[in-house]
Amino acid sequence: MAYAPLRDRVVIFDDMVAAITRRGGIQSIVPPTLRDEYEECNGRVLISDFAGRDSVAACLQALCDDEFDTIIPIGDVVPSRYGDWESYEENWLSFSEIVRQRHPTVDLKPWFLIDFTKLWSLINVELSSIFERKNGWFTPCVGCHLHFYGARAILAEAFEHDVVLVSGEKRMHRGGKRKANQTDAALDGYRTLAFDSALDHRFPIHSLDSEQEMEALLGQPWPEGGRQMRCTHSGNDRDEEGVLKFSEGDISSLLNEFLLPIVRAYLRLSKEGLDHQTRVRHIRTLLESEDEA
Repeated sequence: MAYAPLRDRVVIFDDMVAAITRRGGIQSIVPPTLRDEYEECNGRVLISDFAGRDSVAACLQALCDDEFDTIIPIGDVVPSRYGDWESYEENWLSFSEIVRQRHPTVDLKPWFLIDFTKLWSLINVELSSIFERKNGWFTPCVGCHLHFYGARAILAEAFEHDVVLVSGEKRMHRGGKRKANQTDAALDGYRTLAFDSALDHRFPIHSLDSEQEMEALLGQPWPEGGRQMRCTHSGNDRDEEGVLKFSEGDISSLLNEFLLPIVRAYLRLSKEGLDHQTRVRHIRTLLESEDEA
């Protein structure tokens, strides 16, 4: 398993839900080795994606745009990822040094990973054929990112004060490359999920197009795609010429007809204390009833 060396930093989604249900607070959620550093999380909290360059840049831009007291960096365990797990620690060293220099009063908490692979597999393996049979296509990329944000929406419930989510989705990449999970339609879906929980979810680098802008924000050369893990599904949403295969309308349909109903139901049923298989049965019934309608 690619994440085995990081197991001491992993929080299982169902354990997180159970801790929040007990109203134990963030300290009861994080891995035991990090709990002393999470004893206090004061003021405005920024829950930031943490993986590669773009997530770091998004957090830095959010700190430029607004004032925050605490940053909680969150990564994710994803079954399709592989490669250089040491990139997390390398990126952390760069990120933490930049925050220390530019924002010395901000409390940067240690990073950890959320394992929500049950939902990832449900969307992208168990149920994907339902959408594909009806529409003739499917991509796992949008649901992958949506499941990240479902987990963060639950994590935010550990706080009784102001929480903002920030993510490094970027509309355009080097050479004009676009990704299905970073289209305008995808972000509309992510915001819809955040709205369900009355959360403010920001994407501060979505419109940054040039490498020069990114380098200026980061304060150092950091090539796109450098120092991060890979995904076995990378490129599945583009044709042989590298052009995105799906329209904004396609992505909206995937979210509104399939992904959002599943994720909303899964989060709700999780908080009700139902086990995974019972959640899946309820969701299958939901999809069948919508298909009949």
